[in-house]
Amino acid sequence: MECAARLANPGLSTPLWRIIGSGPVSFLLNQLLSINIFNLPLIIAGLIFYFRSSAGKAYRALGWAFIVLYLLFTITNAKPYFLAPAYPFLLSGGAVICEQAWRKWLKRTYVIALSLSGLLFAPMALPMLPPATFEHTYSVLTAAGNGGAGQHSGGIFPQYLGDRFGWEEMAQTLARATQQLPAGQRAQACIYASNYGEASALTFYRATYHLPPVISGHNNYYLWGPGQCSGTVLITIGEAPSFLQQEWSSVKTVDTYRCHYCIAAEDQLPVTICTQPKFSGSLSHIWSRLKFFG
Repeated sequence: MECAARLANPGLSTPLWRIIGSGPVSFLLNQLLSINIFNLPLIIAGLIFYFRSSAGKAYRALGWAFIVLYLLFTITNAKPYFLAPAYPFLLSGGAVICEQAWRKWLKRTYVIALSLSGLLFAPMALPMLPPATFEHTYSVLTAAGNGGAGQHSGGIFPQYLGDRFGWEEMAQTLARATQQLPAGQRAQACIYASNYGEASALTFYRATYHLPPVISGHNNYYLWGPGQCSGTVLITIGEAPSFLQQEWSSVKTVDTYRCHYCIAAEDQLPVTICTQPKFSGSLSHIWSRLKFFG
């Protein structure tokens, strides 16, 4: 399906240091991106605390829990951030080693370095800068942010921040497309979104902008089915007209949704109105063709 190909290949060049991929080396390197590399001494100290110190022996199960989770997620090619909740085990144990064994000057130096690095990288984790400021100062680190989160969509922001933009504007764009329909067609219309993010946002804004029912073939939305949507009049976003022409005789691109700060896969999306279906019966007859799990 077109939306699957578009999401998998946004068409942007891939920086060499964006180390998303599969395998143990990739998983390890992405851990260093996701935890702030300045935490590494404390994490190593945490392993020493649980496995080498007498004080940590009573809590060794926490050390083993981290090791088991690390191996499990590596073997199953999990996303790097899946391991993040286990790091407090090591940070707390490492803090004990730091307090007991490190010299005072080393502890002070490390705390300062850790604090400064936290302030430096905070805009990569939190929406704390104006978008234009981020674009001109931190966008060079976007690939690293995506790597640490196990994501791969290009754009000015890492995906976990870029996905915060543009949803209401998308709803407004779909509302304009809906208003172009004659009243009779408007009553039969449904909106088909190419992924669950779009479908959720449009559903959220549906009452505000008087949108038709929203459906999608992505993930759980596919399981929920087309509902009462017959497919007689379908407004789509993010689907290629060439794909839609296989099932509808009339496919008209009426607008293009643009979003400067969104991830690349959510920018420059065609908005089309499909009428005169070639299939007989309801949309459920071709629903299996719209399935996209990913």
